[in-house]
Amino acid sequence: GTTLNGLANTYGMTASAAYGVAMKIDTFSMLPHSAVGEAVATFSSQNIGAKKPERALGGLRWAILLCCVMLSLMFAVVQIFCREICGVFSNQQDVIDTAFFFVRVYSFSYFSFILVSPLMGFVRGTGNSIFTMISVIVAQYCIRIPLAFFFTKVLSMGIQGIAVASIISPYSAMLIYGYAVVSGRWRKSREAVRLARLQEDSVPRSQNYSRED
Repeated sequence: GTTLNGLANTYGMTASAAYGVAMKIDTFSMLPHSAVGEAVATFSSQNIGAKKPERALGGLRWAILLCCVMLSLMFAVVQIFCREICGVFSNQQDVIDTAFFFVRVYSFSYFSFILVSPLMGFVRGTGNSIFTMISVIVAQYCIRIPLAFFFTKVLSMGIQGIAVASIISPYSAMLIYGYAVVSGRWRKSREAVRLARLQEDSVPRSQNYSRED
């Protein structure tokens, strides 16, 4: 956020304003799949608590399908009406032109979020927040920011280098979350085991209370 904004500022007022326009559009584009991720987190947490992991996995599959439909449509809208959308946030033609190319490039990252948001919600909901922390560190601080400096300064791509770096970084998060789910590590982490034990301990207590009543 702040680091990349500062990097964009080094290319002048037009680039800085264009980056601001692109981030506003990105904020709106994130709302649908972020909401799906939050729903998956709640759904998976409830079903893991009810000892129905297969149902939680089924919800994850439906969430991925929903994100696929939504983000594919969003990608199409952004690609077709990108200039008009940028014009909503600025009336300066040079800013619109710069933001236009940035957003059209950056929109290719939407396809990674078809998996990232549902997988992240599932991993969080099953008590595996450690994977969330790892993915943020890797995606942002090990990939996105270094690549942004490399593309902009070393390869002289300008502000568009930030867009390219922003496409690549979510795929690292997708791989981390995907590994956690596909490998079954989400069932074996310390957090998940501790959560399962707490749930098991709560069942006999509730049964004992019901018997006493």
